[in-house]
Formats: sequence, structure tokens, C-alpha cells
Amino acid sequence: MIVGGGKGRGNGRDTDDWGNRSDDNSDGAGGSVWVSEDIVMKCFERQVPGYPRYTYSGDPALGEHHLVISGITITEDGEYQCQVGPTQTNPPIWAAANVTVLVAPTGITILGWEDGAVVEMVAGASLVLECLVTDARPAAIIMWHKDGLLLDQGLVEERVEASSQPRRWSVRSRLSVTAAPEDDGKLYTCEADHPALRRSSDPLLASITLSVLREYCYLLASITLFVLREYLYLLASIILSVLLEYHYLLASITISVLHEYVYLLASITLRSP
Repeated sequence: MIVGGGKGRGNGRDTDDWGNRSDDNSDGAGGSVWVSEDIVMKCFERQVPGYPRYTYSGDPALGEHHLVISGITITEDGEYQCQVGPTQTNPPIWAAANVTVLVAPTGITILGWEDGAVVEMVAGASLVLECLVTDARPAAIIMWHKDGLLLDQGLVEERVEASSQPRRWSVRSRLSVTAAPEDDGKLYTCEADHPALRRSSDPLLASITLSVLREYCYLLASITLFVLREYLYLLASIILSVLLEYHYLLASITISVLHEYVYLLASITLRSP
């Protein structure tokens, strides 16, 4: 019996190494793994030339031929096949498994605001919150919460874009908020949902808190600031005038003293023999 092994890279191949396929004698499997973990898949060939991190385990006498990949990296993402060649009486058969290497997002932020920032708004005004989750594989899903309650995804615009890192993706999610008086003090949070984060006890999220001013409060605050500004300007003018008057008086006294001193000095000089 001829034994062969193949590894696809998501190329959509429907045939084995001999150009044949047997749907009745093949099965498929899929799975996800984390970077730097080891994975084991069933296979038949005992040698893996050119792949030092690839080994096989299992008891050949029992038909166990398992592919072990140590220290998996993102380059191991793709389709794997185990193939058994044809004999005089049997067609070739093969089995396939798709492996997705998971890479957790590297960061999350609400653009324009620091995490935990207080955002002031006037009641009735609108604000667009944009959340960015970067460098994940596959792309993360962004969820918005208001005081811990999940918001309807229909209120959100989301766009997946290529990351600066190879084989990774970033996601932008935009939420439009129209402030109401009852939104004062509400916590808005965007959270990244990703398979690689589900083992972690620390969620990846960013938050802001709304501070909603009623219109009359906003008007009162504006008037207060205006009056305070005018008062400070008047106070500064008075202080400046006093200082100028003081400086003028001091200069006059100084000149008078100097004048008397010069007169006295001249008198002494004239009386000297």
C-alpha cells in the first residue's frame, strides 16, 4: 500500500496527491488552536521531511498515526490532509482537517478618549463613539454595553480592515449616542469578543462615562463663566491702575529726592575753599 501525506493552505483543493478524491471514504474536521500551543491530528505517514517541529505519535500496530506540531505559529494555519494511495482493489482515500490559529487582539480603544474618561454633553446633543480592536486572527467581534447591558447590534456600524500585521485583522465599530438627561453618569463600554480571549479572566474592553448637562444648566454655566470672566477682567484693570499710580508716585518722590540731593551737593561744592 502506498502511503502519502499532504498539507493545504486554504487553496480549495478537492483532490489528493494523485489527483483523485473519494467522498465515500473521506471525512473532515476543523479546529482552532492558540499560537505556541501543540496540536495533534490523526495521519498515516510516519516521516515528515523538512519539518523539524512535526512528529508522529501513536501505535502503528493499532493504526494510530497522529501528527504532532510543536510550538505552533500562525504559519501553520490551513488545511491538513492524510492520504492513503490506491491499491489494485481500492481507490485512494483521504481525510482532511482545517486548523485556524488564533491570535488574540493586541489592543482596544475608544478613539479620541482615554479609558475611563468623562465625556460632557448637552442634553439632546449627539456623539459618535468609535471603538478600534487591533491585530486579531480571526477578526474580533465588538460588543457595546450601557451600564453593563448589551446594546442591540443594529445600532452599531462595524467594519473589518486589514491589519499592519500579516494574516491579522482590525475591527472598527461606531455607536451613535443621543444624550438624554437620564444618561447622566451612564457607563458606555466596548468589549472585544474573540475565541483566544475566552480562556482569560480579564476581558479586553474600554469605557467612557457620560456627563449630561441640561440646557438650562448649560446656559447658567455659560452666564456664570461670562460674569466671572468680566469680573476678573475688571479686577485686573483696577489692580493694574493701582500699580501704575503707585509707580508714578514712587517715581515722583525719587526725582524730588534726587533733585534735593543734587542741590545740596552743589551747595557744598560751591562753599568749599
